Amino acid sequence: SSLSEKIVANNCFEGLLRLDDDGNITLGGAVRYSVSGDDLTYTFKLNETAQWYIPSQVKKDLRKIDYNTSVTAADYVFGLERYKSSGKADFDNVSVMEATDDYTLVIKLQDPDIDFLYKLATLPVYPCNETIYNGIKDNIFTSAEYTPCNGAYYVNDFSKAETILERNKDYSG
Repeated sequence: SSLSEKIVANNCFEGLLRLDDDGNITLGGAVRYSVSGDDLTYTFKLNETAQWYIPSQVKKDLRKIDYNTSVTAADYVFGLERYKSSGKADFDNVSVMEATDDYTLVIKLQDPDIDFLYKLATLPVYPCNETIYNGIKDNIFTSAEYTPCNGAYYVNDFSKAETILERNKDYSG
């Protein structure tokens, strides 16, 4: 993907962690995390007020489907699984991804990885609501009206020449 696509994604989606202006790992969708003494188990507590921005067309398409607008640990599990299944080797070391409740995510590694948090902060590993995704998967990201987001901005419009972002008034990061 291009640099401009990465910039849009980083503004429209909130991963567990992110990098600050100085390149330090900071919290994103996670409000805190802990690492086990053997460096194999990472437990993330999520922002319980985080919500999905759902475009009006998606709402129309999903009107008969019950879906949750809260960004939950299950959304991060599904997003990580989608990233892993895309053939990226960055997370081959992950043995378990589990939502132990709506706002707790546990990730277990097979072997310690000193770059694991950095990977979470820098790679396009974003949450994805499985119910919404499956409800619109043929159209997802084909237009602004099919781009649900959980970040500080949402896509108002895009073309080959430009992408127009608007501030997500429901963003709580």
